[in-house]
Amino acid sequence: LDSPQKPFEWFRQKCPRSKPLEENKEELRVKYGEAKEAGAKANDARQQIQYLKQTIENLRREQAVDGLLPGAFEEKAPAALQADVERFQKEEDSLKGEIDLLKRTHQEGFTKLRRLKKEIEQIQRMMEKCRANIQTDFDRWYTKMLDTSQEPRKKLGASGEKRLPYLTGNQEADADIMAFY
Repeated sequence: LDSPQKPFEWFRQKCPRSKPLEENKEELRVKYGEAKEAGAKANDARQQIQYLKQTIENLRREQAVDGLLPGAFEEKAPAALQADVERFQKEEDSLKGEIDLLKRTHQEGFTKLRRLKKEIEQIQRMMEKCRANIQTDFDRWYTKMLDTSQEPRKKLGASGEKRLPYLTGNQEADADIMAFY
């Protein structure tokens, strides 16, 4: 019992509070994976939105160069001019529709990230509390073990002085404690 590290590892493995801690660790890993995936989708949507906005700008520049915007020189025949205007307008409307869909995707991803952040923080708080409880339980147990080893109890009916560890009264736990010594 000189170094508390080895007894702590043994205690942590035997402590019933360790199971929820391990479950929370696994749940945290899953939530981190979900958050990473949601973040990637939101970023991809944002990048695609930027690309489509740039495409619309390029389309408008092309229209301006071709003289298809209102107020531009009207050198083409009205029917040809109208067909070109309609073609450019359809392309722009299509791109705007894609942008709207991507904006919804981005917003959904961002909302999911916000929700996951709250869940992750809650799990982290639960893990911190669980770790603190395990540490407190260990400190109490370890202190009792040190006290017991410094003031050995004599086995009833035995002539020699054999040191016995502090026993809990629980047969399974006592057997584990005795196995440790």
